[in-house]
Amino acid sequence: MIAKLYQKILQNQLHHKRYLLVTLVVASLQLLRQVKLEVLAQALPLPILFESRRKKLRRFLRLKQFNIVSIWFPCVSALLEEMFKPNDKIYLAIDRTSWGVINILMVSVIYDHRSWPIYWELLDKKGSSNFDEQTAVLRKSFGLLSNYRVVVLGD
Repeated sequence: MIAKLYQKILQNQLHHKRYLLVTLVVASLQLLRQVKLEVLAQALPLPILFESRRKKLRRFLRLKQFNIVSIWFPCVSALLEEMFKPNDKIYLAIDRTSWGVINILMVSVIYDHRSWPIYWELLDKKGSSNFDEQTAVLRKSFGLLSNYRVVVLGD
């Protein structure tokens, strides 16, 4: 299921049919516990052919409005407002990780001994990030955190 906080944001950002597809995709992913397009297309409860479901998913995931700024940032802002008061101290962690050939630079909020991502970028190279890349991801993250005191942690 999608949290109620996120449901309101998704309903405001997406057309009704697209919102319904998001809920089907999320529910299917939670059941399948796999993120493979073909497996997801096979499991989606839509009365169309498999290939049509696969194409529908590909088109949906490529929508311009389905991006980090228009979908994820409003969710993060709402979550921050729910969890923190204005001028609270928020701890951010900046870290780079690799998943095989995928190199990700991520900024996360540390809360209750856990972290949750607020912004990330894929790096077009192997290995460590540099100061300019780190500054760029932090700058985009700080836009969400203007009401708070921020402490940045990194290695």
